[in-house]
Amino acid sequence: MPDEPVSDVISGGRDPDRRPTRPWRLIAGVTAAVLIVSAAALHLIVAGSHHPPHTKAQAAPSSVALTAPSMLHGTPLPPGGAPSTRLFLGGDQLQLLNVGGRATASLTTVLLGTAAAGDPLGSDPAVQQITSAAGGIVALIFSHGSAGLPDIGDVIFVPVSTSGTGAPRIIARANYIALAPNGRDIWVEQAAPPWGNGPAGSPAWLVDEDGHRLAGTRDLGSRALVAATVRGLFVRGPDQKLVLIDASNGAAEPTGIPGNAIIAGADADEVAWQAATCAAGCPLHITDLRGRPGTQIALPPGTVIDPNDASDFDPAGRRFALPLDIIDHQGVVARTSVYVADPSARTLVRLPGGPIPVANLPAVVGAFPAGSSDVVSARWAADGSGLWIVATDGLYFQVAYWTGHGPLQVLRPQAGLAYKFGVPGTGPAGQASSRRLPRQGDDTPKPARAESGARDPPLGRRGRADDCGTQPCSHRLGDHTQLAVVILFALLTALSNAVSVTTQHIASTADPRQDSGWRLVLYLFRNPLWLLGWVALAGSFLFQALALHNGQVSVVQPLLVTELIFALLLRQFWLHQSIRPVTWGGGVLTCAGLAVFLVAGEPRGGRPTPTSHHWIVAGASCTVAAAALAALAQWGSPGRRAALYASAAAVMWALVAVFIKTVTDTFTQFGVGGMFLHWPVYALAVSGVAGVLLEQAALHVGPLRSSQPFLVIIDPLVSIALSVWLFDEHFVPDAAILAVAAVAFAVMCTGVVLLTQTTPATMDADIANNG
Repeated sequence: MPDEPVSDVISGGRDPDRRPTRPWRLIAGVTAAVLIVSAAALHLIVAGSHHPPHTKAQAAPSSVALTAPSMLHGTPLPPGGAPSTRLFLGGDQLQLLNVGGRATASLTTVLLGTAAAGDPLGSDPAVQQITSAAGGIVALIFSHGSAGLPDIGDVIFVPVSTSGTGAPRIIARANYIALAPNGRDIWVEQAAPPWGNGPAGSPAWLVDEDGHRLAGTRDLGSRALVAATVRGLFVRGPDQKLVLIDASNGAAEPTGIPGNAIIAGADADEVAWQAATCAAGCPLHITDLRGRPGTQIALPPGTVIDPNDASDFDPAGRRFALPLDIIDHQGVVARTSVYVADPSARTLVRLPGGPIPVANLPAVVGAFPAGSSDVVSARWAADGSGLWIVATDGLYFQVAYWTGHGPLQVLRPQAGLAYKFGVPGTGPAGQASSRRLPRQGDDTPKPARAESGARDPPLGRRGRADDCGTQPCSHRLGDHTQLAVVILFALLTALSNAVSVTTQHIASTADPRQDSGWRLVLYLFRNPLWLLGWVALAGSFLFQALALHNGQVSVVQPLLVTELIFALLLRQFWLHQSIRPVTWGGGVLTCAGLAVFLVAGEPRGGRPTPTSHHWIVAGASCTVAAAALAALAQWGSPGRRAALYASAAAVMWALVAVFIKTVTDTFTQFGVGGMFLHWPVYALAVSGVAGVLLEQAALHVGPLRSSQPFLVIIDPLVSIALSVWLFDEHFVPDAAILAVAAVAFAVMCTGVVLLTQTTPATMDADIANNG
C-alpha cells in the first residue's frame, strides 16, 4: 500500500455527460512512463545481487597476464556517490584514495618504503598496521627479520585536515601500536620474542602525534600489544593468555577471554572474539571490559573468522562490521561475506555485494598473502553513517561504500595491495581537532570510542570526538546523488498517488447509466482511466519502496505531502477546474515549509537493523494508538469521527512505511523466496489492510475536509518518531536550527490545512464551463 491516502482527494460528483477531451494520449504517456521508470527502479533494487562482468587490467603487476577480478558487486560509485572521504590504504606502500565529492576517485602514493636516516626498514617493508587518530592517520611500517618475526619499524603520523594531508613524520620506533581510549594518543611497543625482534622486556610507552612521550616506559614482559582499553593494555602472552596490564603499576588481571581466542576486533571497552577450538559456526562473543554482561551472536553455519580480515565497531558501539569466511563441504574457504552484527539484538545481517570470491592466483613477489586468499577490511565512516569495505586478493584491490541500505556502491578494481586501511577524522574548520579528549584513566561515564580491528597483530581504530565524529556536523543529508534519487522517487510516489486517486474518482463517477454492484465493477474494468489508476497505484508502492530503501524515513515521508500539490495541478490543467488563489497560497506554504524543514533539519544517520525490542515497542505503540483512536471514533459528530478514524489510519500508514523499508532490505539480502521466510512482509500486509480499513471508515463517516488534514499531517509526524526510535535517524544537533525546522514543519501543516479546507468541494460547474 502506498503510504499516503489513496482514496478520494477530489470530493463531490462529476458531470457524467462531459468528459475531458481525448485523454488517450495522456493515458498512454503516463502508463508508459510509469512502466519504464518502474522497470529501471526495480533494476536498482536488485542490482546488488548481480555480478558485473570482469574487466581487464590495464597493466598486470607481474609478468603473469591476469584479469582484474570484480571482488565486490553492486552499483558503480559515481562522482559524488559517497561522502567525501580520504582512505589510507596499506600494503607494500601507503596510498591515499580520495573518494566522494564531485571529482572521480584518485589514488596517490603517500609513502613508499621511507625510513629515517640510520633506521633501515629491511628488504620488504610494508604497512602492517593503520589506525586513525584525531587529526590524522598513524601507520606502522616494518619488515620481518630473523625467524620471520617483526623487526622494529617506523611509526608514521600523517596529519589530515579538510584542506588536505600534511607531511608524514616519524613519531616512534616500534613493531606494535594501539590507539589510546582518548582517540588521540598512541601506545607503541617494541616486542621481544616470540612476538618480535625487539629488546628484552617488550617496553611500551604512550606518545602524542608529535612523538612526545606522555608516560613512562612499561615493560610488557614478552607480551604482544593487542589493544589499549579503559581498563589497561590488552595483551597476549607467550602462552596465548589474554590479560589486561595496568599502565600505571604493571599489574596484570584476567579478561575472561580464552587464551587461544581469535580476536575479531576491539575498541576502548569491548572485545569481539571467537573460540579457536570449536568447529565452523561458533558464536561471536562480545565481552564488555567494564564488567557489564557480555553477548553471544550466532554465526551462520559453515563460517569462520579470518584473523587476516579487519572488523570494526561503529563509533556509537551499536554495530559491528565483520567479514566471515564461508567453508565449503570439503572444509576449504570458498568465499567471504561481510556482515553487520547488532550486539543489543544479537542479530547478524549480511551485506549485499557478496560473496567475495577467494582467488587462486600464482605467487607474485610482494603479494600479501602470497597469491592465495582474499583479505577483506571493513571500516565505518567517521560519523557512523556508512561502511567502507576494501577487498584484495594479493594482486588487486577493490573499494566499496555501503550507506546502511541498498546495494553496495563500488569502484573498479585496481592493481596493487590494500589489506589494511584507515578512515581519518578531522577537526573543525579543516584543522586537527584541538578538543582534548579525556586521557586514559579519566573518570568519564563513556570514553571516546575507538575504531575496532585489534587482533594479532592489532589493527587500527578511530577516535570519536562528538556526534559527528571529528568532522563538522553540517551538510549530512548524505551524498548528493543518492539524496536526489531518494527525493525523485518520493515525488514520483506522490505524483502516482495523485494520478491514481484522480483517475479512479473520475472513472467511478462517469458511468452514464449510474450502475451499481457487479455492473459497476464490469464497467470499471472496461474503463481505461480506472485501470490507469491501478497502474499508478502499483507505481506509487514501488516508488515509495525505492525511496525508503535508499533514504531516511524522515526524508521520504514528509515529501509525500506533495501529493496534494500534484492533485491541484491535475485539477487545474487536466480537469480544467478553477482553483482559488487562497488554495494555491496553501500549496506554496506547504512546499516552502517542507523545503525549509528538510534543509534546516538535515535528517541523517540510520541503522539497517532495528532491535527486536525496538520493533515490539514501535508495533505495540502504533497498534494501541490506532485502536484507541478508532474506539473513540464510534460516537460524536461526523466531522469528529472522520478526524479520529483518519488519525488512526495515519498512524498505521506510518507503521506501513517502516515495514516497507525493512521488507526491501530483506528482499535485497534474501531474495523473493527468502523474503517470505521473514516476518516483515507479513507485518506489512496486516498493517496495510488495517490502514485501508481505517481510511475507508474515515471517508465513509464524515466529510473529506475533516479527515484529509489528519491523514496528511499525522503520517509524517509518526513516521519521523518511528525513524528516530527504530533506525536511529536524527537531526542537526543545533537547538536554534532545530527550532527553525520545527517552525517550518508547523508552516507546512498550516499550508496543508489551508489547502484542504479551500479546495472546491465539487467539479460540476467547472466542467460545464471549462470543458
